[in-house]
Amino acid sequence: MKFLVTSGRKKGFTFKVTAAAVRIGRSKDNEIVLDDESISGHHAKIFAEGGQVLVEDCDSINGIEVNGKVVKKSLLQKSDVITIGLTQITAVGPDESAADEDQSASLADKPASDEDRSAAESPGDDAPKMPEADPEDAADVIEDEELPEKAEKKPAVPQGGFRKRAVLQKIVAAVLVVAVIALAWFVLKRKTRAPREIAAPPASKFAEGIFRLRYEKVKASAENIFRYEMKIENDLLAVTIDDLKQERKVRRDKALDPARIAELRDAILDQQIFTLPSKIEGKSQNVWDSLTVSVVARGQAHTVHALNRIPPDNFKKVCKEIEDFVDAETGTASVSLSPDELKKRAQDAFQRGRELYDKRTVNAENLFNSIKAYSEAIWLLDSLEPKPSTYKDALQGKATAAEELDQQLEDHKFRATRAKQLKEWKKEYDELYMILQKLPDKDDKRHKDARIRLLEVEKHLQSK
Repeated sequence: MKFLVTSGRKKGFTFKVTAAAVRIGRSKDNEIVLDDESISGHHAKIFAEGGQVLVEDCDSINGIEVNGKVVKKSLLQKSDVITIGLTQITAVGPDESAADEDQSASLADKPASDEDRSAAESPGDDAPKMPEADPEDAADVIEDEELPEKAEKKPAVPQGGFRKRAVLQKIVAAVLVVAVIALAWFVLKRKTRAPREIAAPPASKFAEGIFRLRYEKVKASAENIFRYEMKIENDLLAVTIDDLKQERKVRRDKALDPARIAELRDAILDQQIFTLPSKIEGKSQNVWDSLTVSVVARGQAHTVHALNRIPPDNFKKVCKEIEDFVDAETGTASVSLSPDELKKRAQDAFQRGRELYDKRTVNAENLFNSIKAYSEAIWLLDSLEPKPSTYKDALQGKATAAEELDQQLEDHKFRATRAKQLKEWKKEYDELYMILQKLPDKDDKRHKDARIRLLEVEKHLQSK
């Protein structure tokens, strides 16, 4: 059966399922690797059994869906849609054979069509599955490549129309040959030309209020490749961290408060980054250690690249300001810890979350702090594959605590509203105050709403 990825990062990718199972997940040993944080290392598999094709969940955390329904194992039919994380895979249907044996025999004396050549040259089921090219594009390429051969083999026909077409084909072939030679000459000239340094965009190109930032740190050696990149544009933060040795990938995206962006911008500009040279390079064998900062601010643009050399102190301070900012916003400092240390810290956070939940009636904030502790354990383990059992336990603990807190807050809000209708101002005050105690997060909308209402109630109490 043939499948097509209809949404997600591999949209347009096609593959076939025959005898061997096709495994899907984030780990590199899968046949189909999906770079999606909502997908487990070995998430699902599609396989043939008894002449039928099935999909099965491989004990993933977020599960799979077929036609919008969560399943553990399901038979697949044509047009069925499999949902795995942010990726959707559609069953296109059984493979269609080009022709039967009798038809092939009857057509043996005829020239092979473009479609026949494509089928003959296509790899077998055991070949690596690659995205399929557009059949029309493939036909165009084959036809262009074989034009000279066709022109020579085509028998001469006395009719003028066929003779003109043969001449035309020869002319086209000659033009193609000349074009290829000209292109090769142009590429050769480009390669032999001295490299030209690309200057930063002129300051006048950028408006005064625009701020863009890109920071990249790469450490590569024979043992490992580590890459850390962050970007800020249009008040959005995007972070990417790859650690080849520990097989960890971290992706974070977050909308930022413009005030926080302004703080980072000012901290960077305070270090006089625009006065630094564009390149700070040294020499080192078998090591690649680079830092790159590109910034657009106050109408100016500048890039500083340090490679295999200790940079100036003010540049090091710029890099530290950026990493501290990203850690505060996304909590990605965990990537610098070893897997054993991550597991230990996550276990401590999970245990703290469980203890706070058990004591949730002792202190009003305990349930909220329990959720925070569980969340800490989750992001500490988020970059590990395979994930330990603590990760799943923390997810369950957080969900249970969050559901209970939501219910308590709804009960307090209901009783406060009823007290307001009865003009029982003291009772309304007590219920609203409990919302503030149980939800100390001032950025949460429920906390803000309760505080506004509390100020109104205080006016009624003072008027008595």
